[in-house]
Amino acid sequence: MPVLLDGDLVLNESSAITMYLVERYGDGRYIPDAIEDRGRMYQWILFLVTEIEQPLWRIALHTAIYPEAERRPEECALAKRDCRRMLAPLDRHMADRNYFVGAEPTVADFTGAYTLDWADHAGLLDQSPNLKQFVERMYERPAAPPRISEAFAELRSGAMPSSRRKAA
Repeated sequence: MPVLLDGDLVLNESSAITMYLVERYGDGRYIPDAIEDRGRMYQWILFLVTEIEQPLWRIALHTAIYPEAERRPEECALAKRDCRRMLAPLDRHMADRNYFVGAEPTVADFTGAYTLDWADHAGLLDQSPNLKQFVERMYERPAAPPRISEAFAELRSGAMPSSRRKAA
């Protein structure tokens, strides 16, 4: 579980951490000025967390986290189905767009990049070419963290995770 310690603040939940960091240290970047665009940004963040990340967690629970006796393979199949159903409208939204909202990256794009990278790692972006292109573009950014597959490979090798993290 990601946890941020910033002074006396202890914050978990990756999307909350991302939004906090951008508001605290982003110097006005990554949050749209127009209230309507901020509303759209929040809409996509919540969509990603509830409709895409939630089934990914169900898959993780039933393949790796729960003890063997508690894992339900049928739950994975349902979670994959549910995730793909929600990826379809998101893929249509991203046709001819570089970012979820507007012409510059927002917090929604950072949330989208890691959530959709996870979906890609799970093999669920096979029918979502616009989302695959979005993830590739976001991870080509110089300040992008390692992809999930890279981080897992480093962990499996016993190496400490790479710290390519730089200021976005």
